[in-house]
Amino acid sequence: MINNYERKVEPAVNRYIGTAAIPITAARNRSGESALGNLIADSERAAMNTDFAFINPGGIRADIDPGRVTWGNLYVVLPFSNQLVKLNLTGSQIREILNQQWQPDTARILQISGFTYSWDDRQPAGSKIQEIYLPNGTKLDPDKIYSVTVNTYLADGGDNFTAFRNGKNRVTGPMDIDALEKYIKQLPQPFSSAIDGRIKRID
Repeated sequence: MINNYERKVEPAVNRYIGTAAIPITAARNRSGESALGNLIADSERAAMNTDFAFINPGGIRADIDPGRVTWGNLYVVLPFSNQLVKLNLTGSQIREILNQQWQPDTARILQISGFTYSWDDRQPAGSKIQEIYLPNGTKLDPDKIYSVTVNTYLADGGDNFTAFRNGKNRVTGPMDIDALEKYIKQLPQPFSSAIDGRIKRID
């Protein structure tokens, strides 16, 4: 019975999406940033046309190997069928969310798109986030409202990121895997992604 169903889904699983020029991994550097996290966050921000995007690192379950990339490969990377959610947050709420990355049991560094920030591990929990910059070099305005893309898990406060629950004007979008597929298809091929300094740890 399993073999029968595998034959039925094989065309969808093996559907060509793109060609990876290099290994694109979820391995995070010392600051907490990963090449695959950047790629997925960029795809989600593009899908919902928002200022920023955030991804919980636990939602990324595999790497993208170099060479031919199929839908099945992407499903292994994003297997949870999470829908994307657009919501509005103030700059101060975004800072609060970033400070929630440090929890009593562990640090969960979110993968991000649309801004850069620095953090200082010598500071106490709740005060580790230092400067937050927009792409044009200006600082995040604590009073301004920004549009944000997250998945349904984070939107509901998953991994103790409770500040996401304060997001306003929620709009549900496509599945995360569909956003990633569409984004990869429009990239120049073969495509790649790299750690580019979005997250900087201060020593």
